[in-house]
Amino acid sequence: TFDASGNIVHGSAVIEKLDLNMYPSFPYDLIDTSKYHLGLVMTSRGCPYECIFCSQRNISSRRLNYRSTNSVIDELNFLIHKCHQTSIMFVDDFFTANHSRLTTLCRAIRDNGLHKSACFGAQTRADSLTSEILREMRSSGFNNLSFGMEVASERMMTLIKKGETVAQIVNGVKLAQGEGFITEGVFIYGFPEETFEDRLRCFSLAQKLKLDRVRFNNLIPYPGTRVFEIAKEQNRLTIHKCWSNFNSAGAASSGIGSNFVIPYIPDGTTNGALQGSILISNIMFYLNFKSLSKMINP
Repeated sequence: TFDASGNIVHGSAVIEKLDLNMYPSFPYDLIDTSKYHLGLVMTSRGCPYECIFCSQRNISSRRLNYRSTNSVIDELNFLIHKCHQTSIMFVDDFFTANHSRLTTLCRAIRDNGLHKSACFGAQTRADSLTSEILREMRSSGFNNLSFGMEVASERMMTLIKKGETVAQIVNGVKLAQGEGFITEGVFIYGFPEETFEDRLRCFSLAQKLKLDRVRFNNLIPYPGTRVFEIAKEQNRLTIHKCWSNFNSAGAASSGIGSNFVIPYIPDGTTNGALQGSILISNIMFYLNFKSLSKMINP
């Protein structure tokens, strides 16, 4: 985290074994549910992969820690029956990592009848999906999946150490679509050594896969990541007061003609050109009635 002056404040080292069940439930009852959407649940922490842009392993290391199925069911029951949430998103770093654990959770959702009162979504990696686990999820009320695609070439996949191939992403998305899932893809523009052609490939892949929703974000070089070190080594790191420009959706949400400064600009482009690529990609993807209607009323 950081203090009021924008200086980094280092916390204690990562706990060897984190027991997520020791923490109290989020105080949902203190929030006005008529004004806020509360359908966000996290059932685990951690991810075993080494993506150069991800800050999670500095928080939870590369270990996966899970909440108990009972605690997750209790939270879902409260959100659905007390807070009247009908759409819930699981925002785990890697929700589909453990199929045995996920199958147990899906069956508990069905046993408690929660799939009859709400639908569910999750963030996932395409290479972790099988037809069997997708069917298990569909029968338990899951109807949408968000894929962290990031890039669209094998060269860039290797560079960012994603541990996944474009072919695996394509296969995973098609598997999900075949089982009736709404699919969303998230891409990142602005990696080191990235070219304009690499960004075009991202847009082309999003269209080719006929994704229902897409987000094109700008890279954020979070402290502790390899990208942060690269940005410093290249003297291309820009940090505004209180890290206010460290917003992955900043280039897209600030709009045309804004003065948003992307914190890292790779060699071969400019802040304006990179922001323009992000804005155009987001706009062009939805410039048809079908895609626009899905974005407005998913």
